[in-house]
Amino acid sequence: MRERALGAWAAAVGAFLTGTPCAVELEPIGLHECRHTFVSLMHAAGRSLEEIGDYVGHTSAYMTDRYRHLLDGARTEAAAALDALLAGHGA
Repeated sequence: MRERALGAWAAAVGAFLTGTPCAVELEPIGLHECRHTFVSLMHAAGRSLEEIGDYVGHTSAYMTDRYRHLLDGARTEAAAALDALLAGHGA
């Protein structure tokens, strides 16, 4: 399974980078990293931890929360929302 996944990764990355000058070598990711990515993206899309947990087979929202990671810009957006609230412009 791992060999097939690495072959698919090489084909996908090769197709993506064809004709594109790139100084970065992309490392393959595994299924576990894909689970973390899925949980993070679904949470950023506004889905609840309970719902996401159902999709990935977790029995508690606590475990799903352990898989969730903040995406780039999330802290900046949260800080802007707090600033707006404190300035009297938030809900």
